[in-house]
Formats: sequence, C-alpha cells, structure tokens
Amino acid sequence: MEFKDNYEKQIEVRILNQNFLFDLKEAAMNTIRKDASGGIPINPEIFKKYLISEHSPIRSIVLRIKFINMYYPTSVHFARHVHSIPYVTTSRPDRIKKDRNLDNPVTHIFDINIQGLIDMMRKRLCVGCCSKDTYNWAKSLKLKLINSGDEYLKVIGEILVPNCIYRSGCPEFKSCGFYKEDSIEKRYANFILYEK
Repeated sequence: MEFKDNYEKQIEVRILNQNFLFDLKEAAMNTIRKDASGGIPINPEIFKKYLISEHSPIRSIVLRIKFINMYYPTSVHFARHVHSIPYVTTSRPDRIKKDRNLDNPVTHIFDINIQGLIDMMRKRLCVGCCSKDTYNWAKSLKLKLINSGDEYLKVIGEILVPNCIYRSGCPEFKSCGFYKEDSIEKRYANFILYEK
C-alpha cells in the first residue's frame, strides 16, 4: 500500500441537500418563530457565522464524502465516528475472490452533517494522537474543501481545526506540543503544514 502526504485527488465531496441554504435558513428561522422566505439571503460570510456558532440548524446540511483507495485500517479510523454513516467496500473473500488482506485498498464513503464533520475533524486533524495516514486523509479533505472552487465548501474547509485550536489548548493525556509552538493566529492559519 502506498502512503501519501496528500490524497486530494482521491477525495470527492458533495452536499446532499439540493437546497442546503434554504434548509439551513428554514431551520434557523423556525427556532426564532420567523418565516424563512424573507430576510437576508445566506451568503458565505453569514454561512461561516452559522458554522462557527455551531447552532443546531447546521445539522440539517449533509455531505457525502468519498475516499478512494484508502488503506483499510485508516478507513476503520473514520468509521469509528458515530457522527457518520459509513459505506465501505467489502474485503470478504467470498465477494472479492481473493484472500482478505489489509493492504487491499477500499473505497470509504460516508454521509455526515456539518456538526458531525466539525467534531470528527477535531480528532482526525490532531497531529499528536492521530495516525499519520489518517491525519493525511483528514488534512487532504480540508484542502479539498478549501480548494474546491465552491465558496460554501471552502467555508466548511476553513472552519475545520484540530481539538487544540478548537479548545484553545490540548485536551489529550499527552500533548504533542503543537499548540505551544506559535501564536494562535499563526497556528490557525498554518496548522495544516505541521508534521510529526
């Protein structure tokens, strides 16, 4: 199995909601007894405020993420998150007509709402407690979103950060030291470049 630092070309992402901005607005407006048909449209700046605030309406937006040719043990790391619904290609010998081998790559597809993705990525972007391959897939997903050309997917990518940045300090039993190295502004902007 070949391991890479960047898997962007092996990742596909799309929002499953056909009208996700209306779904978000309708859920948000309902919580304050307002009609979603009027008011200000949700632009990327307002969308980012919704995501950073993490109010419940962001759970209405569901993404489908596809990791192609992923190492099976890495797939297991992503499948462990109860926030997602994984669909992983089988390795059963009776289906693939060869012996089971961890080095046989799988395609890992999962559906996840934005709140779940924020929570998942807090763990999977942790350079200290995450396996290197899992971290590289998470980092590549963040980059895929940021580089997608879609302004709303870009916003989603921008707000995904490791737990130490999210919590303003490392909550793990043993810190990797990443959080202490730079100013918070520099860490937030450049954390993706950090390697073990």
